[in-house]
Amino acid sequence: MSERVEYLARIKQFLYKGIRVSSGKQVVDYLVQCLCRLPRGDGIGKCPKNVINGNMYVHNRIEDWFVSKINECLQNKLIKEVAREAPCVKLRNNLSVYIRDISIKSHGPDEELYSKHEILRAHIPRGLTLLSIRDETGLQVMEDVVICALRKFPGATPEDDDDTDQAYHPHRKGSSSSQDFERDKYFLKPPHESKLVVATEKINGEMAHVSGRFIGNEFYFIAGSKNVHLVFQTEEDISHYTEERYSIASRIALAFLKKWQSLESFTASWLQIFFHHTRTTLVCEIKLPDHQHVVSFGSLSQDELVVIALTPPPQEDCQSLTALPEETTLQFFSMLGFCVTQYECVEYIAAKNLFLETRLKWNTEGIVCYYEDSNRNTIGILKLKSQFYIHLRALRQQASYRYVSKKSAKNPQKTLEEAKGKSRRRMEELRDWLQTSSEQLQCWQQLSDYWFEWLDVQDKSKSFELSQVRNNFPAVFGPFSSSSQNVVDVLRRLEMGSPAKI
Repeated sequence: MSERVEYLARIKQFLYKGIRVSSGKQVVDYLVQCLCRLPRGDGIGKCPKNVINGNMYVHNRIEDWFVSKINECLQNKLIKEVAREAPCVKLRNNLSVYIRDISIKSHGPDEELYSKHEILRAHIPRGLTLLSIRDETGLQVMEDVVICALRKFPGATPEDDDDTDQAYHPHRKGSSSSQDFERDKYFLKPPHESKLVVATEKINGEMAHVSGRFIGNEFYFIAGSKNVHLVFQTEEDISHYTEERYSIASRIALAFLKKWQSLESFTASWLQIFFHHTRTTLVCEIKLPDHQHVVSFGSLSQDELVVIALTPPPQEDCQSLTALPEETTLQFFSMLGFCVTQYECVEYIAAKNLFLETRLKWNTEGIVCYYEDSNRNTIGILKLKSQFYIHLRALRQQASYRYVSKKSAKNPQKTLEEAKGKSRRRMEELRDWLQTSSEQLQCWQQLSDYWFEWLDVQDKSKSFELSQVRNNFPAVFGPFSSSSQNVVDVLRRLEMGSPAKI
């Protein structure tokens, strides 16, 4: 029996001891079966006999093929990196640990670069971090990919992407066939080869990543946001990251640490071994009560991590965008005690009906769909937003242009009527893409007028800080939604909905 097979067999028995639900063994069996398919780099699968006691070291070097991809992107100025020493990791022999955060080199939205360059789509996810061990001269002696999050994935239409108000969008003006071509570039196989679609609720928070490694005889977590990550063991370690760039990453690290400390000791210990040996990245969203985009988190009083996926380390011949089938990941981490996103599974041929239902939902951002083939490999990911979210995001953006963005002689603040007119035209653009009814367009334009008239009164009376429009939109839109009977009536008519198209 090879060391890797022996390791997985021991992990299976280790997990069985902690099962608390009736279906747990089936989930674990499938989990281990999937882990057998994960790629192994130099040293992957080498399991010391005392693995359960945690005496392991960073033993993985980045595969040569991946180093060449990183170097090619750096040479072509497609990506940038920020390297910082980890202040809380102390090694012998004057060795230091550095975190290298890799991100797309773009002054605005990254859609254009991802659309043009296959190497970015295939090898540079939104969340790529390397851990480097260097000697006292700065010479690198070992390096590993410690965060490799979800690849960039598109929306079903331009309005489902995150930066629809920007000047560039790769398929904004194209035909439906060109839109399909643009979307399909992000899939490993044509979408029609899918057998199952796992539709997860799109959490309206901040992206979060978590992994971990044994370094020396100590285990360290790595956690952060899209392009900023930190290394830590304790809350005190997290407090050392004081720069503004770590503000969200530190909250993610703290939220995960508190969750990990609340787990049963068995589960907490196993999770360390899992992260180290599989080299997977736990992808989450963090809900922040004081930083809400569009959809309200209701009575949320503290930061909360929600698990959404598990991703594999870099793969030269990628067969799946996720380390495990999406449903297995969510069942498994729920079994361990984590909060996970809501989901439902539908056959591929039934997905369009689900899309139609999602468009009409109220008080939700939408869904993220994981397309799985007959082997349960994730061959593509697609996001689809609700009409509710798309229109409210547009209202937020238009208000930000008027009240929050910097003004100058060349860019003076628009008058109230100019702002209302621009927002009305934006509603017409959305109608063209979403193919909503004329009645709905009229309602959204009425709501837009009421919105700017109400904001104008608040601005003149200095009732609250208008920067909240961008930073915590629900805190502003909530009072507006009940500010007059006219507003209440329009919102009620919109919530009743009308037929939509995909």
